[in-house]
Amino acid sequence: MDTVTDYWVEAAELERQHPLHWADAGNSRLFRVDFEGQEYLYKEYTEAFRSDADQHALGRLIAWRDTLAAHDRAHLDGVAAWPRFRVRHNGLLLGVLLPFAPERFYEKGRDDPRPRMLAQLIRLKADGRIRPGAEPEVKHAALGHAVEVLLWFHSHRVVINDVRELNVLCAKFGTDVFYVDCDVMAGPWRGVGPAAAPGYMAKAIPGLDRPTRETDIARLAWMAAAILLDDLALPEVREDQLRKVTDPAAARLLTTASRPGAIDEDGWRKLIDRWTAPRWTATAKVGGAAEAPPAPAPPLPPTRPVPMFQAESVGSTFKVPPRFRRPDPVYGLPPAPMLPAVVAPPGPLEWLRGRGRVLLVGTVIAVLALCGLVTLSMSLRGRAL
Repeated sequence: MDTVTDYWVEAAELERQHPLHWADAGNSRLFRVDFEGQEYLYKEYTEAFRSDADQHALGRLIAWRDTLAAHDRAHLDGVAAWPRFRVRHNGLLLGVLLPFAPERFYEKGRDDPRPRMLAQLIRLKADGRIRPGAEPEVKHAALGHAVEVLLWFHSHRVVINDVRELNVLCAKFGTDVFYVDCDVMAGPWRGVGPAAAPGYMAKAIPGLDRPTRETDIARLAWMAAAILLDDLALPEVREDQLRKVTDPAAARLLTTASRPGAIDEDGWRKLIDRWTAPRWTATAKVGGAAEAPPAPAPPLPPTRPVPMFQAESVGSTFKVPPRFRRPDPVYGLPPAPMLPAVVAPPGPLEWLRGRGRVLLVGTVIAVLALCGLVTLSMSLRGRAL
């Protein structure tokens, strides 16, 4: 593609422009806009920046993304807001269209979601209010990922240029970062605008007017020290101070790297491994960069061998040693208490049957007695005759 004529959008083509009142917008004003049915962040440059910006270099910067292999392009889109189009009016450069960062890099505000920057990890007191900042584990994780992305850019011949705590967004628990202000990065397209640096870095780090990989690393070391120590006004990076908030190897590396020089890439890779190791948190959300709970600890070994007990069964070759054999316990219930027998009264049928026997016997006796009287009477009458 021709970077002189391509990647242009006319300002009149942008629809539904909604201003975003985000702090620290730098050299621009920000708008939420629609272009060809897709939502973008429109970064409208100030007149001062436009006067020094190289619009052709900006076109080459945008086109560089399309030269990457598919997997590198996908990685770039996941870690940085790389510009997609230049915006112009009457042939003059006005700004750029950028993709929004993923949702996990924002905090919900009353009007608009607000980007969560590395600067918000710092504990500070302002206007009588205290911003709590973040726990050391979150700071280390976010900074470790920031180093990892920076080294990826360096491996692709890109210099970040404006490394600062406002230009890197982070997820809530530091598990991911996202670089912004990519339109001021330098690479094969050369620089789009003049070098930029916050005041405390410009005074402390020499050579920032000529951005290099070495100045990127020095800036990052200062940024990391400031965040870990909760102090953006550091006069210098000192190892003894850093040892109070981080591991000794990291304190030594940050102190050495705070002034441009040879890059200890092996040291930085080890720092990334230590600082980005997964840590479980009960409040982490499921999905995206969610962290797994720790694996269960292995069982402790017994202090002495425990004999195995197993009932002998048909076909089993296992024999219980005689010294461990015990008779099977007998389980029984206590005897029930003896209760007096209870005789139920006879029912109606049984009563009638017993009464009938008595009447029968009485009738037989009466009949026999009557027969005896008749016989006696006849005998007496015969004698009288």
